[in-house]
Amino acid sequence: MGGVTVCRRLLLPALLLVAGQTGLADEAADRIRAQEKAFSKSVMWVKMTLTAEDGEQGAAVCSGPAFSHGGRAVVVVADVPMEAAAIRIGLADGQEVEAELLGRDEDLGLMFVAAKQAEEAKAIPALAPGKGKALALGDAFLLIDRRAQGAPEETTCRLARVVCALTSPKQAYFYSGMSPEQTGGLAVTPDGEVVGMVGLFKSRDADGEEESSVALLPIEQILDALSAVGAKP
Repeated sequence: MGGVTVCRRLLLPALLLVAGQTGLADEAADRIRAQEKAFSKSVMWVKMTLTAEDGEQGAAVCSGPAFSHGGRAVVVVADVPMEAAAIRIGLADGQEVEAELLGRDEDLGLMFVAAKQAEEAKAIPALAPGKGKALALGDAFLLIDRRAQGAPEETTCRLARVVCALTSPKQAYFYSGMSPEQTGGLAVTPDGEVVGMVGLFKSRDADGEEESSVALLPIEQILDALSAVGAKP
């Protein structure tokens, strides 16, 4: 496969961290729980009403992190390719604020929303990540998102490991326990460095047909996408 720098199967399944889980050293488990507690406050709900081309309406609830960008808090979630309205951002404490759609990045499979009112935006604890480090085969990271079901304060924190690293046509990582439901998840190292989030990786097969799959995308790609959709004050 072109652009594969390291790619081989590792039998290291993702771990779901729940109370009472055994198999991790107490010190490591405490450090992971501390990172989950610190970063989960910046992982939001986004609720919206969707309208399909045939006029049929439905609703969606997505999870994604809030980043400080261009002077405002922007929440990044999995893209839903339909007309979106009545968008609301749900905070970790259960509060909701009215929001607007700033734009989409179809290549990354992500959409960007922000609070309409500046005063309400102050309630969103946005992250201000710098340039994240490059991950290597076997590197561990935490994947943090809000549960699709359950109380707003509940988060899921999985410990995953890189099983494949790509550099072309763009940088991306495949990891243990991947699934489409994780799109929008925030990736943080056990030491507390934001390294990316889960989106789509698109490529072409030997016949030139486009393929897409879930992958961990470096934080630089996310911030570049924010700039491209005009996430400015």
